[in-house]
Amino acid sequence: MEIQRPKYLSALIARRHNGFVKVITGIRRAGKSYLMNTLFYRYLTSDGIDSNHIIRFAFDSADDLASIGENIEAFSKRKMDPMKFMDHIKRNVIDDDMYYLLLDEVQRLESFEAVLNGYLRKPNMDIYVTGSNSRFLSSDILTEFEGRGDEVHVFPLAFSEFFSTGESSIEKAFDDYMTYGGLPAIVSMKGINTPGQALDSGGVAPFSAPRDGVSHLAFPALTRERNHHADSFPLAPLGNENGRTESFISGDSDEECVSKG
Repeated sequence: MEIQRPKYLSALIARRHNGFVKVITGIRRAGKSYLMNTLFYRYLTSDGIDSNHIIRFAFDSADDLASIGENIEAFSKRKMDPMKFMDHIKRNVIDDDMYYLLLDEVQRLESFEAVLNGYLRKPNMDIYVTGSNSRFLSSDILTEFEGRGDEVHVFPLAFSEFFSTGESSIEKAFDDYMTYGGLPAIVSMKGINTPGQALDSGGVAPFSAPRDGVSHLAFPALTRERNHHADSFPLAPLGNENGRTESFISGDSDEECVSKG
């Protein structure tokens, strides 16, 4: 099932070539990577951009890391060497035409702020990034790009989006939405009868805490998620069949998942 996010896709399109790093933020599983790597990538190719001029790189992908000679085993204990990544970009940028950099989980790149600020100074680079740790959930991230960061904050599905993905009645969809929330992974999993099974299957973590505890930076972001939907339907806390409530707070990429009873 493909979920269209026209509001956020339009936001990225409107920011093309604006001279800023487009920083896509949001809680885990809100659909940031899908928005950038699927929907926006498809838009660019349909708009006539040669795929050779769209450089996609996921810093949590073993295939991508291996393709530039990164030691996968060592990478689990440290961030990626920026020189290897910069060499990769240098090999792929072969002319003066516009190149689009779509970088996923960029917080895993050492000194990513300096690397991206350097690319901003090149006239043929248009940069889009996602990140999933608490740092990317705070407004502080934009200051890292020396005033040249432009945020697109992605929220979980609104009820209208949630309802449009299923075939149940509006009453049943509303009950599911109030119980399980609007994370796209819940409604996109095939072969699972209920959203509750999607949560219990391990595909979606019921609670994510950073390695060093819940960062204070995560709370403003979680508050934003609540307030954004306060006039319609709440996304958190979320309940399950047993009446427990669970919240989604983004942690580091290698966070531990802890269930709250």
